[in-house]
Amino acid sequence: MAFAPVPGDRQARAIGLLGKKFKREEAEPITAFMRQFYARVADADLMEFSSEGLYGAALSMWKFMARRLPGEASIRVYNPRVEEHGWKASHTIIEIVNDDMPFLVDSVANGLNQWGFTVHLVIHPVFAVRRGEDGTRLALLTEGTEAEDAVNESVMQVQIGEQSDPAVLEQIRSRLHDVLSDVRLAVTDWRAMLERLDQVIEHLRDKQYPHDPEEVEECRAFLEWMRDNHFTFLGCRDYSYGGELADGEPDVAVVPGSGFGLMRDPNRHVLATVASDASVDLAPIAKQFIRRPELIMITKTSVRGALHRPVHMDH
Repeated sequence: MAFAPVPGDRQARAIGLLGKKFKREEAEPITAFMRQFYARVADADLMEFSSEGLYGAALSMWKFMARRLPGEASIRVYNPRVEEHGWKASHTIIEIVNDDMPFLVDSVANGLNQWGFTVHLVIHPVFAVRRGEDGTRLALLTEGTEAEDAVNESVMQVQIGEQSDPAVLEQIRSRLHDVLSDVRLAVTDWRAMLERLDQVIEHLRDKQYPHDPEEVEECRAFLEWMRDNHFTFLGCRDYSYGGELADGEPDVAVVPGSGFGLMRDPNRHVLATVASDASVDLAPIAKQFIRRPELIMITKTSVRGALHRPVHMDH
């Protein structure tokens, strides 16, 4: 196996420590991992870390990614201590191993910043990994190598200001789990959401509406513009409307199985709440939209999105 040299004396000395602590056959795959782990990290970002710290950080990541089941994100948040982890750091360490997909780094970093944690360093290589049925790592392929039975995995190590409270460490882990679950939902259902949008566009093109034809055409053109890579689709869902109830409230219910992305869970709402009988209590602005003749309404939710950008989502 051939690898490009890792720049910087610290990284070279860190890799050199492997030969002192492992037999040659054990050191070779870890050496390959360490070279790729630090390959795209700027020297300036590592100036404050010793060779021993770089060695410990990479070896910790190597051990942590030894087993992972496909479709799951492995997350660990801890403060390295020599007696427990074999290395030490002045920062809290977050380690994440996940199927590679868009939005991971932005979503994790933005979430941590939004929660008030200072991010000091993010290392994020992508590895092609071959695993057994139980998730055990069988082989780490060299960069650029492709294999049908290998999966591209995002390996992320984030260093934040040290947090001493174990409850805070668990809170970070739990919140990141939720963020990464949202990323997976949106990315997995992205194609299905585009297909649903295509159906709506075709419906506007082919069906007759009791509206000015120019308004219908404008709505269709706007949806086509959104679809043309001008919008990050996070979730969608259909509702049924059965008219007005006796108390004057609109009779609205979630259409079973119609949700995709963040809206796949029928109990998750951004403009409404759902009751135990599956009826939906809509926000006032949504009730107004149902009763008005417009084809499209654009508004902001009261919920900040965790994926990609921590801002109030468009709806």
